[in-house]
Amino acid sequence: MPKLEHNCCCEKTDKVMVHGDYLRTKQVVLNLLSNAAKYNTKGGAIQIKCSTESEGMLKITITDNGNGISEKDQKELFQPFHRLSADNSSIEGTGIGLAVCKVLVE
Repeated sequence: MPKLEHNCCCEKTDKVMVHGDYLRTKQVVLNLLSNAAKYNTKGGAIQIKCSTESEGMLKITITDNGNGISEKDQKELFQPFHRLSADNSSIEGTGIGLAVCKVLVE
């Protein structure tokens, strides 16, 4: 199980509020965390960072220690049911998580 680390500007102020659909925002964050856990390295860590990028904007970044995605595969990243190189691995999944995230964010 990866170690979960966080650094969030929200803990330092009470002025950060997110205006958005709670369920959709939660679904995007959970999908990204799920991928970070599934594709991480053994003993790796997942980092969640929140920062205020500009007036009225909150940036949430989720990173892990996984192998990453090749530049070639990045072009196909959001195609539904396309699991890139994970198709031949023991990692379970349908290949729709990132496609759903993209639609929800847009």
